[in-house]
Amino acid sequence: MNDTQAKTGFHTRWMIRRDMAEVLCIEQLSFPAPWTEEEFVRTCGQRRVIGKIVEHREAVVGYV
Repeated sequence: MNDTQAKTGFHTRWMIRRDMAEVLCIEQLSFPAPWTEEEFVRTCGQRRVIGKIVEHREAVVGYV
């Protein structure tokens, strides 16, 4: 953990399947045509595609 992470409580990490419920909740609240779980899984399974998570105090608060 770096100094900024320690001060703010925010950090990033790789997205894992276990994050999907929180990611889908954020997706539903953020977009008029949200992606489905199948779309996330299919896209993240492609070559050269990664998913990242932003956590704050162990809760997923964002993704890319």
